[in-house]
Amino acid sequence: MLSLLLFLQASTAPYSPAMSHSPGLKLWVEEPLASWSADVGTLVSWEAPSYKVEPVQKGARTVYWSFDPALASTQARVTVTAEGLGTAQRLITVKDGFATACVPGTIEVTGRGRKVLAAPHGEFDEDTGRVVDLACATLRWACVVARGQRTKEHPVNVNRPTEGYGLKSDDERRTPCAEDVYAAWSKAVGAFAPELYVEVHGNLRTELAGRLDVALVGVKEEDARRLKRLLEAERERHGLAWLEVRVEGLDAVKMKAGASKKWGELGKRSPALHFEFPRRAREDPERTARYLAAVLAVFAAD
Repeated sequence: MLSLLLFLQASTAPYSPAMSHSPGLKLWVEEPLASWSADVGTLVSWEAPSYKVEPVQKGARTVYWSFDPALASTQARVTVTAEGLGTAQRLITVKDGFATACVPGTIEVTGRGRKVLAAPHGEFDEDTGRVVDLACATLRWACVVARGQRTKEHPVNVNRPTEGYGLKSDDERRTPCAEDVYAAWSKAVGAFAPELYVEVHGNLRTELAGRLDVALVGVKEEDARRLKRLLEAERERHGLAWLEVRVEGLDAVKMKAGASKKWGELGKRSPALHFEFPRRAREDPERTARYLAAVLAVFAAD
């Protein structure tokens, strides 16, 4: 896997200075580092075999963040800089004496080129990450897949700086955690300077159980019609004859990706496609990946 993103990961467990099993909230990266810093609190190293609490050394990949127990509540940003890879940050919130890190997860970046296929909700939208992984293996595009950030308890939207599930765009909440996750996502996508950006999503709406909705950004009408023809032709070849295809601008579309267009990644990228696959199509991710790859290969051909 070719990683183009410095991603700062953190322990999922809350931390309090009263705990004796750890000197702080654990944070780590995979890449060799130049420096660590925190705007509040203290960063230390605590490594085997001695497990002595020591100052952080240059090049450390794992550190622990702690804070004054008298601090009732605050928000801190821990920053890490890696030589040649840039800078990453992690938001930590202290409330009622316990510190928790912003939603953990991974952003996997593979491939190369300026055509980007992405799954912002690779696990939450079940099997969309798998669809993108498989389609990318065929297309040989640049691919970006996020996993673990979006849950029912914390519905971080990833491709925009908000949280919310099943809400109208104006009802979504902008939170510091969502802003951090979106910054990492946008950085990963932007590294490729996309000439075509494609997102893959899934939904569980009953009224869309037999339908694929495709939202568009910056796509000419003749290209939209060509895309629909390809989608309809290839569905027959891939055992998806039951799948109704609707394309924004040509048909009435429910899933228009309005929030992402307003203040997220689709507002930055043009041209862009946003696919919303129903659950039935995602039950066989291999078939859907072959279908998507066949369509995109022709649609995006130079």
